[in-house]
Amino acid sequence: MKNNKALIKWQISNYLFVLLLGILFHSMFEFLGKNEYIAFLFPVNESLWEHMKLFYSPMLVFLIIEYIFIGKFYTGFLWGKSFSMIFSSVLSISIYMFFFSIFGEVPIISILSFIIPLSLSVYFETRIIMKLKISKFKTLVPLFLIVVIGILFVIFTYYPPHLYLFEDFYTGKYGIIK
Repeated sequence: MKNNKALIKWQISNYLFVLLLGILFHSMFEFLGKNEYIAFLFPVNESLWEHMKLFYSPMLVFLIIEYIFIGKFYTGFLWGKSFSMIFSSVLSISIYMFFFSIFGEVPIISILSFIIPLSLSVYFETRIIMKLKISKFKTLVPLFLIVVIGILFVIFTYYPPHLYLFEDFYTGKYGIIK
């Protein structure tokens, strides 16, 4: 049964969960001994692409938990979640690159380029989940997007293209740096 007050409580938990795990995940690859078997879950270098995992991985974990308890009652649930995964990453890169081009590497820019996109994406995600009324069949599209994004993270973690988006800011290297 739909309960928007319950959804809002879940979404606040979602925000806090992603915020906390995003912070923890930033250094998790190194903390776990650079284990290549789990590298697709955590940033493996300081590239823009790898930092998108700080949104995707925690959001995916919470999506599964939230779906079990409340998401299945909202036809817009997966649309909101897929929007949030994409929007947060694109906005984060945009904010970071804009301010980086003006001020250079400043820690507060890195922090704000995580918190602001996360805050906005969870807000819009919640609005989409509450307002979007579509057939269950049409939820296959966002599910497909979420899966494709996950597959791309796996592929590009181990086989990154030599493009700026995938280049480590500090080493100039790509992918898992040994």
